[in-house]
Amino acid sequence: MADKGSSMKTIILYDHFIAKGGAENVSLQLARHLSNSEIQTAYSDETLFSVEIANKELLNLNIKKNFEVPSSARLLWYFLFGYEPPKDSDNFIVSGLFAPLALFKRKSLERTIVYFHMFPSFINWPLKKVMRKYGFFRGFVNRIFIVLYSLLLKRAIKHSGSVFCNSKCTQALFAEIGIDCEVLYPPVVTKGLKCMPTKGYFLSTARIEHSKRIDIVLSAFEQLPQYQLKLVGGGSAEHEMRIKYSHCKNIEFIGWKHAEDVVSFYNNCTALVFIPENEAFGIAAVEAMAAGKAVIGVREAGLIDTLNDPRCGEILPLPVTIDMLKNAIETVALKTITQSDIDFRIEHANQFSEDIFYSVIKANFSTNNV
Repeated sequence: MADKGSSMKTIILYDHFIAKGGAENVSLQLARHLSNSEIQTAYSDETLFSVEIANKELLNLNIKKNFEVPSSARLLWYFLFGYEPPKDSDNFIVSGLFAPLALFKRKSLERTIVYFHMFPSFINWPLKKVMRKYGFFRGFVNRIFIVLYSLLLKRAIKHSGSVFCNSKCTQALFAEIGIDCEVLYPPVVTKGLKCMPTKGYFLSTARIEHSKRIDIVLSAFEQLPQYQLKLVGGGSAEHEMRIKYSHCKNIEFIGWKHAEDVVSFYNNCTALVFIPENEAFGIAAVEAMAAGKAVIGVREAGLIDTLNDPRCGEILPLPVTIDMLKNAIETVALKTITQSDIDFRIEHANQFSEDIFYSVIKANFSTNNV
């Protein structure tokens, strides 16, 4: 619920809204919680975020007039030279990988917060990987871009009053390139989440992308036709996966749903299957535990922060294989659910409460209410 009675304006600046992921959701939650606030973004998918745009929660700056996602180079150029922070804003929150470059134009360090949802992993790509991915000439140009971006980001951060990131893993990665961040776990909305009797299906709410190890998830359920999987969400690999697994009667693609509608899927599932690669935090895992549900996760990156107890579910070591996931699915399906495990998960999820997140944000905007 938004705080009332404040005339101070808060601008929330984020790279782009191209998927209904955790980072996008955090920005939307912030805007709804902080009175007199506005989200600004370089680009947004007008189909996915039509409601938010219509309600004027989301201001699409339209740096690219067609429907293609702007390139990294275009984003860098825009936030560095094209974007002008509103002069009437009192508080400024920037997140994403390129939006922080807009801080060069922010005259005051006060009342400015940077929140990193992830680490720009391309900074650490070895030269051979860049050359292999792009070829010699484009690889050389990309290498220059990466070095330039890294230098600009480190200098831009000096124009911020506070710098936060969403997990210890992300914090360690930024420390390696000389940027100090304080860990502030993202707000997890638990309203409506509760442990209901299972309706016999496993759930996946990760975007349907290869980086989410969706191939392993779907292959495992293809080989376990006795267990049902519902996938809530979409992604660039959705069409490919729908065709590839169209013969599987136990796999159901639900598509994108509003956050309020996803709650019932959590409440009634057997467990969440969530094994993404290098996930910076993983809000989905916490949401599932807030409903008392077990999580089949992976011991990697930000999930090390959230899935740090055996009672959270089945936590897979690296490297994740199809057989390993199949065993975890069968273990969870056959395991007797105890009230103590349910209570632990719900209590464990509470440490990532949205109230903690907002209290820190407000404290960093000094003594004035926002």
